This record gives sequence, C-alpha cells and structure tokens, in this order.
Amino acid sequence: MAIYSKEITDQFLNKYKELESLSTNENKKFQFLVNKYRKEYEMVRHIRNELAHSSVNMHYPFVVSNDVVDLLNNMLLEVKHKAIDCAKKKSEIIHVSKEMKINVVIELMSKYNYSFIPVLDDYGRAIGIVSSDAILYIITNRDKLGFSYSDSIEKYIDIFSIENSKQNYYLFVGENIYLYELKEKIEEYQNSKAKLSIILITKNGEKKEKLVGILTPWDLIVNK
Repeated sequence: MAIYSKEITDQFLNKYKELESLSTNENKKFQFLVNKYRKEYEMVRHIRNELAHSSVNMHYPFVVSNDVVDLLNNMLLEVKHKAIDCAKKKSEIIHVSKEMKINVVIELMSKYNYSFIPVLDDYGRAIGIVSSDAILYIITNRDKLGFSYSDSIEKYIDIFSIENSKQNYYLFVGENIYLYELKEKIEEYQNSKAKLSIILITKNGEKKEKLVGILTPWDLIVNK
C-alpha cells in the first residue's frame, strides 16, 4: 500500500539529488540509468521540478508516495553494487586440482548439483573448468581417449581448458567492475555461438591472476 507524507517527499528529493549528482561525478552511471529507465527518469524529473518550483517556505503543493522513493532507490542501487558483491567468494567456491580423479569430480558435481567446477593450480589460478558437457564428451569417446573413471583431470586438461571450450564461454573480469558494467560487457558477446557459462573474477580480470570470485548467469538474473 502506498504511503504519502512530507517526510517521504523529503526522502524523494534527497534521492533525486543523489541521482542528479551522478551526472556530474559519475556520468557513465548516470547515462546507463537514463538509457535504461528513460520513462521512469522523466517521471521523477517532472515530479522533482514541480516540487522545487511550486513549494513555498518548504510547504509542498503535493506529497510523494513511498513507491516513488523505492523506484529511485532501486535505480541507484543498480549502479552501486560491484559484481564481486554478488559473487561466490574464493572461500565459498567448490574447486578441484588437476590431480583429482574424474570419479571424485563427478561425485562433487552430483552432490552440489553443479554443471561447472573450476580447476585451480597451487597458486589459486583457474587453469580449467570441468563442465558436464566436457565430462559427457570424454565418456562418449572413452575408447578413443582410453578413459577410466580413475583417471586424473590432468590427463584431459586440454579438454577442460578455458581457451579450448567450444560450447561454453568463460569471461574474466576484474574485482572492481560494477554489476551494470558487467551486464553491458556481456551484451557485447550475445551474438557469440558459445553460451556464457561462468564469470571468473580476478584482481584485474587477467587469467593468470588468482581467482577471487565466481558468478553465473543465474546470479545476474537474480540481481537484475
């Protein structure tokens, strides 16, 4: 239920001032919001102008509902969150080493209902991704590859390689990238034949750096 009051109207004006300050201090964020929420922006701008130009001695000609304040607040939050804030941190990530046996990895994927598990080296860097697609390929071609469930990941590291994946696309980004910037970056690859499966976060977005977090496309949907 919408609530109207002078206090909420004051909150609205403060939030609008915060939005407008982006145009001076962080114009990229401001333009992103204006382009995405053009109708909503025009509406709140009109409301703000009416309040600013028609108020007398801080008495407003009308008051604003909390729904409008919530709209503004949600818009601002969208450019405040960094991707790492929504990601699984290194300590939370289920990962494997290249020495681990395939049967153990399959058990982990089944236990946690994961389609992808990163392979990390001794320095915490991602050197591969074990995907359900890659596992299926190996099992399907078991005779050709001489596959055994007791084999280690290292034997098939070329198949699990991040660079060699044909069906899945893995994106590396830096830990300071904002969520809205990440979504824009992903749109650049929408026409790619490979599907985006995992977003790997390192300090500067370099593949040779330690992994600090992981995001999935589902995480981005949840944090729209």
